[in-house]
Amino acid sequence: MQPTPEHLMKGLQRRAQEGFQGYPLAIVAFYGHNDKIATKAVIGIIKKAGDSPESIRKWIFEKGDLRKDVNSIKELFRYIEAHQALSVALTPGIYSCPHEAGIDFPEGDTCPHCTFWSNIKKPDLFKTAKFSATQDQPTRILNVLTEAARNKKTLLYGDVMNSMGLIYKDAMHRKRFEKDLRVANRQSELYEHGLLISALLVYKTQYIPDDDFFLMAKEHGMFTPGKDSKTEFFKDHLERIFNFYEEKEG
Repeated sequence: MQPTPEHLMKGLQRRAQEGFQGYPLAIVAFYGHNDKIATKAVIGIIKKAGDSPESIRKWIFEKGDLRKDVNSIKELFRYIEAHQALSVALTPGIYSCPHEAGIDFPEGDTCPHCTFWSNIKKPDLFKTAKFSATQDQPTRILNVLTEAARNKKTLLYGDVMNSMGLIYKDAMHRKRFEKDLRVANRQSELYEHGLLISALLVYKTQYIPDDDFFLMAKEHGMFTPGKDSKTEFFKDHLERIFNFYEEKEG
């Protein structure tokens, strides 16, 4: 039975959701004249830590959305397998315009062919992407949160997910992120002091962390539902985190 494009795309997304599993790493990005239809796909291979992508291959598809074409998606999979990629990084949605600066229009200018992207400037993913051997997902999350803690800042939950190449509205992405976030909590130097660095993550519509923060705090005997106030517990937790780094670096 012929697989559907939706089934194949979910397979590609699942590979990406597995997180960093080692090198080679395949970076997959889709491009289009707008953010609805992908007319181009690009894959670059990073062979070892600190390298820039190489073996870059492009697919052009002008018959509709490349993500809905079975043969095109199969070719993406075959290319990834041919380079024996252990990890896959997939940019969410359509990354940018399919035209290339320096080839289709002058460097530094906006694309004259795609008005949709005229006010949305993104760097060339395959010129700027470099990955460290330690950039597995939990470590990347921890690095972002630790930097925020040192600067006494909270971060939007969805924004941090997006920076990891995940989509907040996708339930599978949230599940994967929550799992990696728990690992990041345990890896943090705050953990041995009875603090969870995930306290720094907040929603747009409510100013307390994701419920998993309280669930983990309960599991470790830090928080007692019905007895402790969520708001007061969160504020105290956050203040202790900020004080920890202020004393450490002061």
